[in-house]
Formats: sequence, structure tokens, C-alpha cells
Amino acid sequence: MADANGMQQPAVSKRAINAAGAFAALLLFVLPCAMGGWIAFSQSGPTWYETLHFAGLFALMVLIVTFSGGPGRLVSTATGRILVVGCVVAVTVGLNPAFHILSKGLAVNDSVVNEIVPIIGCILLWAVVAILETPLELNAQSGAGHFEALLKRPGIRFNLFLATLLVLPALAAMSGMSISSALWPVAFAGALLLALNGLFKLAGTARCARAFCLFVLIASGTTALMGYASYKELLNESAKTIASLEAGRMEDMAKDYNSALKLTDAYRTNGPRIELETALALQYEKMNQQSEALSHWKFVANLKKIEHSLFPPIQRVLCAMGDSLPPWRSLVFQGFPAVSNPDMSPGIMRLAETAPDTRSKLLGALLAWDRQAPEVERRRLLEAVQAVAPGEPTSLNLLQRMKVPVKDVPMWLPGDLIVGTVPTIGSILGNVEELGEVCTIVCLNPGRWEMSLHTSGTPLHEEWPIVRVEMNGVPLATTQVNKAVDYDVPFTFDVTRNEIFKVRIVLQNRQEDVEAGHAARRGLTIHGIKFSQAKLK
Repeated sequence: MADANGMQQPAVSKRAINAAGAFAALLLFVLPCAMGGWIAFSQSGPTWYETLHFAGLFALMVLIVTFSGGPGRLVSTATGRILVVGCVVAVTVGLNPAFHILSKGLAVNDSVVNEIVPIIGCILLWAVVAILETPLELNAQSGAGHFEALLKRPGIRFNLFLATLLVLPALAAMSGMSISSALWPVAFAGALLLALNGLFKLAGTARCARAFCLFVLIASGTTALMGYASYKELLNESAKTIASLEAGRMEDMAKDYNSALKLTDAYRTNGPRIELETALALQYEKMNQQSEALSHWKFVANLKKIEHSLFPPIQRVLCAMGDSLPPWRSLVFQGFPAVSNPDMSPGIMRLAETAPDTRSKLLGALLAWDRQAPEVERRRLLEAVQAVAPGEPTSLNLLQRMKVPVKDVPMWLPGDLIVGTVPTIGSILGNVEELGEVCTIVCLNPGRWEMSLHTSGTPLHEEWPIVRVEMNGVPLATTQVNKAVDYDVPFTFDVTRNEIFKVRIVLQNRQEDVEAGHAARRGLTIHGIKFSQAKLK
């Protein structure tokens, strides 16, 4: 080509045009994706699993580039191109606002511009690369090369899009979100699959491969650092909350606590929240603000998915608040290890000294007996039980073992010592209909014993309640409660050695009704148990 003076001008090579088009396509793809990620993460920051996602991609890309000898050598093989394109796709999906919000379990509330710009970037990449005259990828006959060729086929990518169209709405629905929240992720996935062929073409050139690797490193590294900064900020706010509480600055504590909760919700992690709630609960316990401590311990139990009645700190606080039912239930159903641990025993012993009810006194006496406390202390605690509940069989029998003189009074196990696995309104009044079974423990000395349930019942379909009584898992007898007024139902058995027995009372035909799929409405009320002893023959 000559100019006006007849001078010859160098022609622009097709290779230069293709290179310029390649970098133009690369910018059209990278910039919208990076902008979408910046908008998404600048609002609330990455979650903990997004932080791990990008940190893993950063480490993976560093390893790939290091051990492959550089991007130029990396993309000379189909395996290298697949790795590079895979990392690029993983980064762009993580940066996309729709996937970012979807990963937090929230409805998509971003602006349409932020959602559509990355899609336009994918479409522009596909359009620009499609018009380049010279193919930019390298051919390979290896297995990876065949897989790369397979991914470039329009039919395969269309099938992948159909799979995405089915999977993402299903995942949204299973997460409790509306199916419409998967609209933008599906749209972006379709656009990304459309641009997949162009990504492979660009990855086939050393310069574009370097740009791709740089994009992955910058985007993943920056986002991982943002996530780490959010985590450090969360830890700092938690520490400030505890410090404000210890210093008595309640207004500052409430402000710091709310800030920590917002960061926890944004970061989507339970670990720092559990540590924060635990520290607050312990501090409130030190300040003797048991109701506040209880609310925070309940948060901890919920986050750990532990039943409140099985969580020792909650039971310890309830003891401090004067509630003896949870530790008594733990002793009956789980044994002494459930109440003799350091979390429970101090509260139980304080409760035994201060609370006036039979359960509290008996808990302290049994715990002292299990620990083999000095005889003077054991005797004092057992006598305290007899003082509030004369004739309570466990304390009476243990005093007899210690050769302590006791009053000749009828043995009576009060109804508040008979408990079910869970608290119910009816069980407070002795009704076991909702539970199906109740248990208690009693200490008995060797001899022949008669145990009488003080009970009443109501019939269902002209059938009275049928109860089965067990001692340490051994059935004693099965009988029918056939009166609507309180009366004694006796059971006789022998005891050959000193032992603490677990007494289990089962409403047998209620269990049969439940197993048969019928509603059980037989009323069975147990107000207490009488014990009397006869000499062994």
C-alpha cells in the first residue's frame, strides 16, 4: 500500500488483527465480571466458604503455573488449557452477583445492571472470538484433547445448559428460596457456556493465557483477602463486646454485639458466633445474671443443634435459678456421670443448700454419696431430705445403711421425683398420657418389698390403662388400672443387695395404640409410690 508521495506502507498482518481482537475480547469478558464481583463483595463481603473458594483457586493457580514452567508452556497442552479455563470459570462464577447472593441463602435483590453486565461480557467474548479468522487454539490427540474438543461442541454445551436449568432451580427450592432466585444464575451459566469455545480459543495463545492467569490470581487473591479481613473484623468486634461487658459499658456492649451479629450473618459462619455467645454466657454467670446467661447458652445449644435438656451449661444455669427438674431428669435417664461433672455438680450442691424442694435436697445427697463425701456431710444432706419429705425412701434407706436412727414413718416417693424424658404440662400433675412412660430412681436395702403405685385412670373404648412396671430393665408385672379415683396398685419383688434401682412405668396400651396409628387418650395419673418392706424368709 502506498501513500500520497508514493511511499510503501507496511500492511497490518492478520496475526496482529487477531491478537488485538483477542485482547479486546478478553477485556470485554474480564472487566464486566470483575465489576460484578466488586459490586457484590463491596456490599457485604465474601462468606467463609466463598473465602475458602477463592483462597483455594489462588493456591491452585500458583501451583499450576509454578510446576508447569509458566503460562506459555502450560497452554501448549490440552490439559493446561482445560485447567486455565476451569479456573477462569470458577472465578467468574464466584464473582457473579447472582451466585454470591444465592450462596448466602437470600433472595436476589441486586440491580438488573449488576446482573446483566457479566452476561453481556460473555456474549461479547463469544461474538468477537467467533469473527477471528485464525483459530487460536492448539490441536491435541490426547485424552485431554478429546475432552477439550467435546466441550467445544455446541450440542454438549446445550446439554450442560439444560442440566443447569434443572439443577439450579431445584437447589434454590431445596434451600427454602423461591425458584425465581435461580433466574439470574441460570442466565449467567447459559452465557458462560456460550462463551466457553471462545475461552478455549483465547487460552491457546501464550499472551492471553498469561492474562487469564493474572486475572485468576488478582481476582481470587483480592477476594480471599477481603474475606480474611471480614473474619478479623468479626473477631475484633467479638473481643470488643466481651471487653465492654466486663467493663460494665452496657451501651457499648449492645452496639458491639449487634455489629458482631451483622458480620456473622454476612460471613455465614457459626464458629465465631458460638465463641461469642459462650463468652457472654460465662461472663453473665460471673456477674450472677443467670437469666441473661441462660438466653446466650440457648443460642449456643441451638447453633450446635443440641437439645436444651441435654446441654450441661443450660442445666447448670437452671440450677442456679432454682430449677431442680433438668438435673434430676439427667440423673434418672443418664446416670451420675451426667450430674457429677464440673459443669453441673457445683450448681447442684448450691441448690441442695438453698432450695426447699425434695428434688434439690435429694440431688445433693445422692451426689455426695456417689462422690463418697465424708460421712458427716452425707448424713447432714440425707437428714435434710427427711426434714422436707419424711419417709422419702432413698434417703431413709441410705441413713439406715449408715446405722443412723430414723423415724418409723411410711415410705413415700413423691410424684415430683417421677419424670418423663421431656417436660409436659400434664406430667407436672402426674399425668403420663402424653409421655407413654415415666421413670424415677430409688435406693432400697435387701429384703422383700412391696411397691404400690398411687394412681388413677380413665378408659378408652371401654378399655382401662394397662401399666408395666420394670426395675433396672427387668419387668415386675403388668396390671390394669381400673378405677377413676386414686388407689394403690401393688407390686411385690425381692432385693438381694444394696442398690439404686431405676423404676420404669410404661402405659402399655397407649404404646400399642401409637404403634397401630391410633390416637391415645387413656388418662393415667401417678401421684407417687408407696414402699413397704417385709423380712426375707
